[in-house]
Amino acid sequence: SIVAETLERFITERGGQFDYVVTRALRYDIVLRFARSLLKQGGKILLYTSRPIAAESRHDWSLVKEFQFDLPRQGG
Repeated sequence: SIVAETLERFITERGGQFDYVVTRALRYDIVLRFARSLLKQGGKILLYTSRPIAAESRHDWSLVKEFQFDLPRQGG
């Protein structure tokens, strides 16, 4: 499903646990703060961010892979 609302509102009004959580254009520190309540055991998060995630910001999360790419025509 695609949801166009704040993460806080989604958790409060819908909730649930998922195998994957995919975000775009959200601050990763906010996503990581709430993600455990959204993920099933062994679940994964895919974060589309404009900057690499600093090691000190990951807390007890593991970074599995990181990809860098440039958007065409200064998109994003």
